[in-house]
Amino acid sequence: MSHAAASVTRAIDEAKLTGFQIGVFVLCALIATLDGFDIGSIGYAAASMAAEFHLHKPALGPIFSAGIFGSMLGALGISTVADCYGRRPLLITATVLFAIFTLAIPWAASFSQLVALRFLIGLGLGGAVPVLIALCSEYAPLRMRATVITLVFCGVPLGGFLGGVAASWLIPHLGWRSIFYLGGTVPVLLAVFAWLWLPESIPFLMDHRKEGNARQMLARISSASVPPTMPPAATTPPQRANVLALLRGGQALRTLLIWLAFFAVLTILNTMITWGPPLLIGTGLSIAAAALIMAGNNLGSITAHLVTGRMIDRLGAHGVLLANFAMGAVFFVIAGQVHGEAAETIILFLAGYCMGSLSSGLTALAASVYPPAIRSTGIGWATGMGRFGGVLGPLIVAGLIGLGWSSAAVLASLALPMAVGAGAIFLLEQKNRAGTA
Repeated sequence: MSHAAASVTRAIDEAKLTGFQIGVFVLCALIATLDGFDIGSIGYAAASMAAEFHLHKPALGPIFSAGIFGSMLGALGISTVADCYGRRPLLITATVLFAIFTLAIPWAASFSQLVALRFLIGLGLGGAVPVLIALCSEYAPLRMRATVITLVFCGVPLGGFLGGVAASWLIPHLGWRSIFYLGGTVPVLLAVFAWLWLPESIPFLMDHRKEGNARQMLARISSASVPPTMPPAATTPPQRANVLALLRGGQALRTLLIWLAFFAVLTILNTMITWGPPLLIGTGLSIAAAALIMAGNNLGSITAHLVTGRMIDRLGAHGVLLANFAMGAVFFVIAGQVHGEAAETIILFLAGYCMGSLSSGLTALAASVYPPAIRSTGIGWATGMGRFGGVLGPLIVAGLIGLGWSSAAVLASLALPMAVGAGAIFLLEQKNRAGTA
């Protein structure tokens, strides 16, 4: 970060939170809901799509994983594009592309077209979430940055929750295509609003010698915090972080353990979002009941996002994360054993709480582990490594079903990656203690 960008960052840190900043956070959270709605839409519509396209259940794996694979590539590479061209144009472009390809899903005429469209949707929108986090962190005062990130990240499970509620009514009454018409129309409205109102990152404007625009944005936060004379813009381009910086200076083991924890969480998260409804239907539940249970699962995740930040501030990240990994493993084992809509709703709500706490808590942990110069890169690559698990998870489930595993056995098997994640967090805490000893 240049001296000029550092100066405006200090001004934001010292100012009171304004309605303008809250508007940025709310709009980013709304765009983030598209990510959860997108992944969930295929899961809710999967049974009807499989019947229409004459697909066996294992064939749904590539459809599920194509979007997640696109998201993984977007998360790994999109930060470079955002650094070059800005957060604002990237988010608007990603939202428009999401709308176009989602609206194209109902018109797909073959299995290969479905896979291609899912990949294109994921490629654009998957990289948007790390950029959303970066933009919000650059508008949030330091004293409440973790809370803001956690609440904005809540938009992802909120999208899944809204998708479940919508699917429980739309699919039985209007067919599976209706969920994608809805999912493609909303982002059109968000893209228009973002184009009219969403601001660019102030530090980005300063680093790219746009002092006038930066002053206008900063004045909307607090005119008293604007320096009388803005520092000169950098005469050389700001240094860009890269993935190698995450592996230098004693960071290698921490980075690999964080990647492993993200991998474990997103393996389960994306598996549940995509395969959850078909698995529940496989236990004898109706499509409407499965959709509502998965909505409850997402509601548990949303609840966790609302409280996890404060818990981490009070108790520390490692203890909160380790407890949720352990409890989540137990809940998934139970989910594979219980029968009945009410019992499954309660257990998967609790499992969803653990998953929400882990996904937001790991993001906050990554933000605290890496210094500012490589923080966005650290979060983006951790998310990308996690989404790699999200690609493999649905494919593994497809393979297990192909081998004859029951839906109950598949649900119980999700306890294994939870145990792996718990081990990664335990080793990370041990390394931290050894480093401070």
